[in-house]
Amino acid sequence: CEALASGCAIITSAVSGHPEVIIPGYNGELVPPREVDPLKEAIKKLIDNKNLRFLYRKNSRTMAEQKIGSHKQNAQKLLDLLKGLQ
Repeated sequence: CEALASGCAIITSAVSGHPEVIIPGYNGELVPPREVDPLKEAIKKLIDNKNLRFLYRKNSRTMAEQKIGSHKQNAQKLLDLLKGLQ
């Protein structure tokens, strides 16, 4: 989630919960675990395509805000929680 919230173009293995938040062609690339060639291809694809990197970064940030809220919203929730502890 940190990478999404930071607005990163993401390349990750299709393991654990990654396929739930990384949508190939939208905000990143999923590659099979332990396979080097698909990883190399995904890295090259992003190196060679500045527009795709920008799109993935924008879409990652948007998805993070939709799923977990903006930094400002989360900070306010934390502040409200801490105020309730007084």
